[in-house]
Amino acid sequence: MKIETYSGKGNRSTQEDILINKEFAPGVSFHIVADGMGGYENGDIAALLASSSLCKFIEQNLSSPNNVILIQQAVVFANEIIKTERKKQVKS
Repeated sequence: MKIETYSGKGNRSTQEDILINKEFAPGVSFHIVADGMGGYENGDIAALLASSSLCKFIEQNLSSPNNVILIQQAVVFANEIIKTERKKQVKS
């Protein structure tokens, strides 16, 4: 599979978007674009946490018989990771 990607940072000083293309097995792949929400505090960190958490959860649960439910569960998992990290940041 050939995959091409491009993401521009726009007028920002840093690139906050995350692109992940992961092939787990022949014919089984995961592709995500996480917008870093430029201008929002720690948007780049949230995008990285979201995308890496989604990828990790899906990879660990590939045997799920229902891909829609798997993705829904992965989003809940990623959201919890972000909320936990945010709480750590607030306490610091």
